[in-house]
Amino acid sequence: MPPKIITPVNNQSSLSNSIQSGSNDDEKSLNIVITKNTQNTSSDSTDWIIKTGKRTSSPGNSPTSKANNNNLNKFTYTTPNRYEALNAISEEPNNENDIANDQMQTENVIQPPTPPPIFIITKVNYQNFCNQIKIMVGNEEFLCKTTTKNLKLMLKSSHSFRQVIKLLNDKSVEYFTYQAKEDKSYRVVLKNLHHTTPTEFITQDLEDLGFSVRNVTNIKNKNQKSSPLPLFFVDLNPAPNNPEIFKLKTLCHSIVKIEEPHSRRDLPQCHRCQNYGHTRTYCNRSPRCVRCGQAHVSDMCEKSKDTPATCALCGKDHPANYRGCAVHKELQKTRNTTASTAHVDVSRKPLDSNHPDKNKQHSNCEKTQGKPPSNATYSRSYSDTLKPPNSNSQTHESSFSPEPPPATLFASFLEHFQSLITPLINLLTTLINTILTKNDN
Repeated sequence: MPPKIITPVNNQSSLSNSIQSGSNDDEKSLNIVITKNTQNTSSDSTDWIIKTGKRTSSPGNSPTSKANNNNLNKFTYTTPNRYEALNAISEEPNNENDIANDQMQTENVIQPPTPPPIFIITKVNYQNFCNQIKIMVGNEEFLCKTTTKNLKLMLKSSHSFRQVIKLLNDKSVEYFTYQAKEDKSYRVVLKNLHHTTPTEFITQDLEDLGFSVRNVTNIKNKNQKSSPLPLFFVDLNPAPNNPEIFKLKTLCHSIVKIEEPHSRRDLPQCHRCQNYGHTRTYCNRSPRCVRCGQAHVSDMCEKSKDTPATCALCGKDHPANYRGCAVHKELQKTRNTTASTAHVDVSRKPLDSNHPDKNKQHSNCEKTQGKPPSNATYSRSYSDTLKPPNSNSQTHESSFSPEPPPATLFASFLEHFQSLITPLINLLTTLINTILTKNDN
């Protein structure tokens, strides 16, 4: 029997083998149709014809197409779709991704800022105090911390904070606190604007640009308080577009510059109780006079100018706002020490008890930090070569000796200067009082 020959057939009347894809409704299987040509009677061989189906003629166009289709013997083979598993995987819900997305959305929710702590000065019964706070805040959690000076109360919400403040004011409890973050203004410095510019004009221009202005204040010279400067403090209400104010280049028909205000170097002092660390606006302590130190507001003081002042903090003969007060100097020294230690690298590795050799090597590295190694070689010039060896080693040692920072030198200078000038001022005050007393006699 001769071999089977697979040949393409161009005659449209004789339908050959064709490859047909499934219908649009069911694309998961591929139908391969192989037909045998029975019209070829001139040869004993049977022709098997495969047609790719790239150019299939529409049915019914040929007058003999119906008769030919009836004479075709069809053998149908169905093959599975090996990509069917991908559709099943894509249709299954991915619970892990959904959980991860829910967690990210929960983390992106902006939590409201916590209110500032309340420092209670009046001695209270702790159990009764906690019961009253529970009645005010309900199921909300709160914490307390007791020190030798006060009782620190920490709340979770601003609503509870305001309720507790109202309760303390009604009970006449002495306390102090700070401004809440949500009430704090966004302060910037407006530079290069003429000092005679009305603040209403500045406010109107900023509001037209979409900023919510709370207050505008002109800055005056510290030494000459009557001389204004081309600088303004601009306080904005909390808003998400507040950082856009730094992009302003012109305002009120003038070329301006917006900058952040400088941080305060001095300690804030309360003008009500004369203590440091808070301000008068958020203080409910008993008032003390800045001049005589008595328990009254400073504006109601009746002390004469000839009577020496009395400090409300240390009891010496100077006003309570005197920067040379021992209390102020001690607080300022503590603040400077804290600020200097904040810049020190505290990332030291703990000692490993299992490897004492590493601990010894680590300690040696700390001791030799900042010093050149003993076997280090230096490039020497002609003049260094002519010098004796001792002078050269001394030069290298002195070049690597650490120098104190300028701030430390300046602070030590001020301390020495204060220790010298204070006795002279006291002697001068005594001398003047003696002379005035003799003149009165």
